[in-house]
Amino acid sequence: MRRRVILIILPLLGFLVVLLIRMTVRIKRVGEEFIAEFYKKDRRFILAFWHGRQLFMPFSYDGKLIHILISQHGDGEIVTRAMRYFGFQSVRGSSTRGGFRAVRELLRLSGSSDIAITPDGPKGPAYKVQMGIIELARMTSLPIIPVTFSSSSRKELKAWDHFLIPHLFSKGIFIWGKPIRVEKNLTREQLEERRKDLEITLNKITEEADRYFLRTC
Repeated sequence: MRRRVILIILPLLGFLVVLLIRMTVRIKRVGEEFIAEFYKKDRRFILAFWHGRQLFMPFSYDGKLIHILISQHGDGEIVTRAMRYFGFQSVRGSSTRGGFRAVRELLRLSGSSDIAITPDGPKGPAYKVQMGIIELARMTSLPIIPVTFSSSSRKELKAWDHFLIPHLFSKGIFIWGKPIRVEKNLTREQLEERRKDLEITLNKITEEADRYFLRTC
């Protein structure tokens, strides 16, 4: 009964708190043209962002339907339920648990839904892209679009992913990177190059986002 109550209250409470913070944060968008064309032509893609930058990611998405890959570990059910309030659907699984079933479900959905993945999740190491997202992009032929978030005033939790929470009345920024395409016939070496490209791009735009308000203050 206690867990049932927690699963009802915490997701809603989390949603309301994040929504309250968002109402006070002024958002700037950089590189949005990289994703705008996909919305305009109703083309599917894989949205990639670091695990620690996911709190505001629902506000970066302007498409019709997206499924986010969420781990079966720990508090995954709470996150799944919270994401529903934002309009995000979920697929449960990770590299260590339920992975095969999750991949099969993502493959099925890839023709009708966008996909969101934290490529350094569910347990890290932080800011290191795992090969799973590259393999998924190869199998689905969907381009990967990197995106990140930062804010002028923020709290970074002392967790493995340095989870970022923007302060009330701060300024926020989303930055998108160029789409990364993974062709089906690539060699293992070429797939590794794509993995490195995504990792470098995500780290580059995240550093740029973190420094942005230092330049504009």
